[in-house]
Amino acid sequence: MYDPLTLLSAATTGTPKGVPRHTSQKVRELFTPEVLDFFAGQDGVSTEGRRSRLIFYRDGERLKPEDTPAFLEEGLEVFRLFAPSQPS
Repeated sequence: MYDPLTLLSAATTGTPKGVPRHTSQKVRELFTPEVLDFFAGQDGVSTEGRRSRLIFYRDGERLKPEDTPAFLEEGLEVFRLFAPSQPS
C-alpha cells in the first residue's frame, strides 16, 4: 500500500521511486486532470476508496441538517468523477 502523497505524485509527475510502473499508470488513469482539478479547489475535503466503496467527508466537521442536500450533491460529484462512464 502506498501513502496518498506518493500516489498523487504518481498521478502528476510520473513514477515515483519504489512504485511499479503498472501501479503508477493505474493511478494516472484514475486521477484524471478533471479529478485533480476538482480536489485542488477543495479545502478540507477527504475521499477514501477501496474496491467498490467511496467515502467522502470533511475531517473534523459536523454536518448541520440543513447542509445535508449540498453535501450529498458534492459527494455525488466526487462519485461521478471516479465512476466509469455508463452507456446510455
